Amino acid sequence: MNEEETFSDILFKSTLAVRLINLVKPIVSSHLEQCLADKSLNYDELGDEHEKMLKKAIAIYANLGTVISDLEKVVVFLRLDKEKVSQTYPDLSLEEYYNYHLENYVIRINSLPDILAQLGNTICNWGIPKKKCYGTTIPDSTKVTNEDIKNKMQLLLSRISSIRTIRNEKIHTGDAEIGYFDKSLCWDTLSTLGIPLSPLLEEYSKGKKVEAIDLICDEIVEVINTVVEILNIYDLSLIHISEPTRHSLI
Repeated sequence: MNEEETFSDILFKSTLAVRLINLVKPIVSSHLEQCLADKSLNYDELGDEHEKMLKKAIAIYANLGTVISDLEKVVVFLRLDKEKVSQTYPDLSLEEYYNYHLENYVIRINSLPDILAQLGNTICNWGIPKKKCYGTTIPDSTKVTNEDIKNKMQLLLSRISSIRTIRNEKIHTGDAEIGYFDKSLCWDTLSTLGIPLSPLLEEYSKGKKVEAIDLICDEIVEVINTVVEILNIYDLSLIHISEPTRHSLI
């Protein structure tokens, strides 16, 4: 990932994005026009099953894009220096501020496997009940016959396993240790006790914060790259189900 490339840029490297948008654009335009002309029509109910599938798929994909965009915002907030944080949020301690955004990161990145499961269930027509369709159910599901999808989903789950553990602790206990910034905040909090940092410790603290953010960015990029690999497999299915003379490979 170069400095100018965003997380969203990486996501849109998937071949699924362009194909799905091109397929659904005329359908959405037509159905919206019909709804505007006749207020009694229900947008979600318009079209045949294939068109309904495409509309549902683009909505789920948009949700995926929103999560990736949220992760970009998380990094922006984490990069704020402590002086700016204190000025902008005087009622929050540095620890409270950074933990809030780190928890946001944990929640967002852990939502990706579930969104991918819903998207795959829609495009590939696995027939998994909505209440049972989660990222964790895909690797062992008998309804998913494509081993590449199962393997890639298992890889994605493995890559975020430690982050998933943090999320589960937060859900079940209401609290969780998020240690990314420990080596930075342990020094930054001294100033709240009236103990000024020496220039050397100040520089050390800033360096540790940069290291922590770089680690988070590396984690996100690794996860999104795997997401793109899964989306590309879904795209193969979309190609075939969009051509009446062929059958889905998945």
